Amino acid sequence: MSGGFDYAKAYKDYGAGKYSDADFERYVDSKGDLSGAWDLVNTYRQKGDMSKFPMHGSMTPDQQAEYWINRGATSKAAFGRSHAAEDAALYGGTYSGGRSGRTDIMPGTQAYEDYFGDSPGTRFEGAMMQWQDNPEAAAGNGAAAAAAPAPITGGGAPGSSLYPMGLVDYEAPTAMPGIPLEYQPWLQPDHIPDSLWNYQPPTLQEWSLDPRMGWADTPVSEFAPEESPPTGDDDPTEGMGGGTGPDGETGNPFIDDMNKQIAWDIADAIARGDDATDFDPDVQPGPPHTGLG
Repeated sequence: MSGGFDYAKAYKDYGAGKYSDADFERYVDSKGDLSGAWDLVNTYRQKGDMSKFPMHGSMTPDQQAEYWINRGATSKAAFGRSHAAEDAALYGGTYSGGRSGRTDIMPGTQAYEDYFGDSPGTRFEGAMMQWQDNPEAAAGNGAAAAAAPAPITGGGAPGSSLYPMGLVDYEAPTAMPGIPLEYQPWLQPDHIPDSLWNYQPPTLQEWSLDPRMGWADTPVSEFAPEESPPTGDDDPTEGMGGGTGPDGETGNPFIDDMNKQIAWDIADAIARGDDATDFDPDVQPGPPHTGLG
């Protein structure tokens, strides 16, 4: 164990008498990164295929598994306990960093702010506070757990496999032998946009989404589309498109042409001295009115 410090011994009694193994197992299951980390540790313990797991910084999957096994992760509950205990040590500034006796995540440092943010406690403590608001779900009641699932979390912080995004070991570019420097633009910042020359990989921020939206308890009628208000029976354009333009246009070419034809036919009937009120659209009109008789 690093520096001779016995992490497993220091962490094994964390929360004893206050939290149960079920609490720590639920903590692991409720956090995607912890669930994945336990899968890695358990696969290693069972001598499974470790090639499916990614590197974490400079640590291989085997080294990541050994890191948590050295902290007492012999079961899912023990892994959850050791993770919660280590977070509590970091939060309180009492973490033993091995030979150096410290860690970058210390109170008052930027690394500490990046890791914990403005949280009033550790991730485990936050999860327990949330579950206290729903005792049935915390007790493992299946129906209650289905109705009130744990929050969905993501993103990353120092120590997370997602922090920062695309983190790789960087090697500065060097000149290629036998090629003039003017043909090696990667060594000439004047030939490369500043956004590329000074590129910094984005860092994922931790986030949490509570999926409890209450839709299962909402009447179906609440999801029905709103009906348009009635236009009224006294609308003179009803059945003719409800004209809205300056000359009664409706925006529908077919209806607009029909309305114009009807208007012309009525005008012709009036010019001939016919009673326009007896106009029958099924009777073919005579030739267009010319105004000559």
